[in-house]
Amino acid sequence: RAVTEALARLDSRDALLLTLRFEEDLPASRIAKVMGFPSQFHVYRRLKVVLGELREQLRRRGIDGPAP
Repeated sequence: RAVTEALARLDSRDALLLTLRFEEDLPASRIAKVMGFPSQFHVYRRLKVVLGELREQLRRRGIDGPAP
């Protein structure tokens, strides 16, 4: 539930980025074209930021790793 809540707080563009990468399994080069990033490296940088923000939200809720 905590992950679902953290994902719901994302900006719509960041949510789309995660969907394209992890649900649609698109490569970064394709995501860059679809979303208007200058290059695939910008996609990777943004993914790193977004995933870091999600980790921090979960950490603040006391979740530091996968639940058993």
